[in-house]
Amino acid sequence: MCLLKITEFITSMFYPDRCIYCGRVVEHGKTVCGHCRLPRVGDAICSKCGRDHDRCVCSSMSYSFISAVAPFYYEGGVKKALLNVKYGSRREIPELADEISMALERSFGRSIITDFDLVAYVPMRTEKQRERGFNQARLLAERVSGNFGVPLGDVLEKIKDGEPQHCLTARQRRLNVKGMFSCKGDLEGKNILLIDDIFTTGATLSECSLQMLKHSALSVSAAVVALAVPNDDMVSAEKKRASDYY
Repeated sequence: MCLLKITEFITSMFYPDRCIYCGRVVEHGKTVCGHCRLPRVGDAICSKCGRDHDRCVCSSMSYSFISAVAPFYYEGGVKKALLNVKYGSRREIPELADEISMALERSFGRSIITDFDLVAYVPMRTEKQRERGFNQARLLAERVSGNFGVPLGDVLEKIKDGEPQHCLTARQRRLNVKGMFSCKGDLEGKNILLIDDIFTTGATLSECSLQMLKHSALSVSAAVVALAVPNDDMVSAEKKRASDYY
C-alpha cells in the first residue's frame, strides 16, 4: 500500500491531474478545480430545445422528441472538455455525465426520471467507433443509466454515413440525417431518454427519436452535455421556416 502511494505521488509530480475545463492543476483524483466560470444554461428555458429564452430559435421547429435538457452551452471550458473527448480522452466522461444527471433532476425531478423505461444513445458507425476506441454518447448514457437505475438500451444503429454535420447549414443537417439511423427491438409503450454529447440544430436527436417512435415508443426526451449557441445560419434558417409556415 505504501509503495502504491509513493508511485501515485511520483506520478502526480510529473503528470499532475488537471481540471477538465481549464487545465489548472488539481488534487490527485479530482477532475474539476472549482474556480471555472462555466457557461451554464439558466433556469428559464425553452421547453423544446432547452436553451434560455433569449437564445431560443426553435419557435416553429418540429422535433420528434418532447424536450431537450442540458447543463451547459457549447463554449469556453465545456467546449474544451468535449473536444478532448472527441480526440480520445475518457477522463471527462463521468463529470459530464453527472452534470447531465443533475440537469435532468432540476428539470424533471428524480421520481419522474426513474419512470423512464430505457436510456438510449446516439450511435456511431462501427468503423468510426473502432477508430476512436469508444462512443462518447454511449459512455455518457451508461453513467446516466447507473445514476438513476434506468436500464441502458442498445436500440439504435447508424446504418449509413452522410456528410460531416459540422460542415452543413441547419437545413442541410436535417436532410443529411434522413435514413441515417435504424431502430432494433420492440419499444412498444416505452418512455425513452435519449443521450448525446452536443445539441446543435437537433436534427440528429430528432431523427433518432423518430426511428424509436416508429418502433412504437410512447415518448422520447433528450439530454445532452451542451447546447450550441445559435449562429446566424441557425437564426436565418429558423426565420425562413417560420415564413414558410405562416
